[in-house]
Amino acid sequence: MNTTQIRQFTTVARLESMSRAAQMLHVTQSALSKSVAQLERELGTALFDRSGKRLRLNASGERFLECCEKMLRELDSAQADLRMLTSGHDHRLNIGSVGSGEKLLGCLAEFSRRHPEAELNLQCELDGSELPDISRFDALVYPDNIKYRKFSGYPLYEDRYFAAVPAGHALCARAAVSLGQLEGESLVFLRRGDSVEYPFNACAALNIRPGKSSFADTRQAHRALIAAGTAVGFVPASERDEYLRDDGIRLLPVMDRNFRQTFCICFRREKYLSELGKVFRDFAVEYFEIFKAL
Repeated sequence: MNTTQIRQFTTVARLESMSRAAQMLHVTQSALSKSVAQLERELGTALFDRSGKRLRLNASGERFLECCEKMLRELDSAQADLRMLTSGHDHRLNIGSVGSGEKLLGCLAEFSRRHPEAELNLQCELDGSELPDISRFDALVYPDNIKYRKFSGYPLYEDRYFAAVPAGHALCARAAVSLGQLEGESLVFLRRGDSVEYPFNACAALNIRPGKSSFADTRQAHRALIAAGTAVGFVPASERDEYLRDDGIRLLPVMDRNFRQTFCICFRREKYLSELGKVFRDFAVEYFEIFKAL
């Protein structure tokens, strides 16, 4: 197995056509078919369900495609790193965010305008059981809670939460809700991996007992469950736009200071920052007026 075979397989898998993949890769269809067949023999399993000229990944193929895409991303990243080391120039800027990263967009847009050579790599929704590795990022935005206390950063913004209530729910008649009014309600929380969103812990700490708790692993599923009338949820202000556009949901302010969360930004250590990373750090400090807020 070699990288040429892996790249050829991923192209066939994405296009679901041997002929179109051969055309894109500038190889003959017979050579491409032999390459895929050799790969299947080496793996000891078929990767496609074949129906005439049409190809569809089977379960083995889908799993192998995930591995191949991850492998190729790592390889491409390593090659870019080596090119940077050889040339002495690194135009990539790696930004991570535990959350949507919405507050970063204006800053990144302005930075790109001033530095058109910068290649942005923005990774959001880094919530999970493990801490993000700061060595992978020039800058990282994260919530100020116990889990992330090992990071040394600066307060960036405060995100307040709203109660997302199904249209027609009795609470919709109110301008805002108190935590007491949520006692006994069915609540739905966002959960990614082993990490559950902040309001779940806040409710537990404040001894708010829901009638039942449900969980969703994406914002889309979370929003759909609320709009369907299944439960009441919580939405940070930075991610409320999609909920506001949904006629099946009403957003109400939560009258409790505990339903606000501070987000911080930290940067890779000075000696590991690229020159572009240092430029971005200084720009971000000025853009967000970080030191004025301290």
